[in-house]
Amino acid sequence: MTAREHREVAEVHDQIARQAPFIRRHDSGRWWSYYWDSGAEHLAERDQHLDAADVLEAQHRAACDGLPLAAESTSPFERYAVAAVAIEGGVVVQLAPEAGPAKAVLAEIRCHWSWLQLEPSRGADDDLVSVVGLAFEAVQRDETLEVTVTVDVPDAVAELQRRAGHVVQPKE
Repeated sequence: MTAREHREVAEVHDQIARQAPFIRRHDSGRWWSYYWDSGAEHLAERDQHLDAADVLEAQHRAACDGLPLAAESTSPFERYAVAAVAIEGGVVVQLAPEAGPAKAVLAEIRCHWSWLQLEPSRGADDDLVSVVGLAFEAVQRDETLEVTVTVDVPDAVAELQRRAGHVVQPKE
């Protein structure tokens, strides 16, 4: 869940808890049972979701500290990819020289990933960085930076490679 989704679910639990106490009816199909709902369970659920959202937001602040705003909303792959080559278990993406040094690019990838954890965003389904279980390694080669992206879920390799092909398409 994203931070935004956690906050939305927390609001639902908060609204239910505000209606408490009440008697809740459970219909099993064969008999009815009633129980007292004090709202305490909903308050606990609310607090868990708020805590989860706070953690995601703190991770985002730490990951993006000192980086430009562009590092949040778009990955270096979207901005600088010039080629992508499928490999076993993933893909190697070549980035243009203006992407910067390996350490900076990896920091921007972490920042962008953390931004994706804050709220659902348009295009996230095609974002290379949003594939679950990724590992990144960056190496400078002549004029380009090569970022090897692997995934630890074998079923996700084809999706990763599809998304990598998408980022090197001509930008409009």
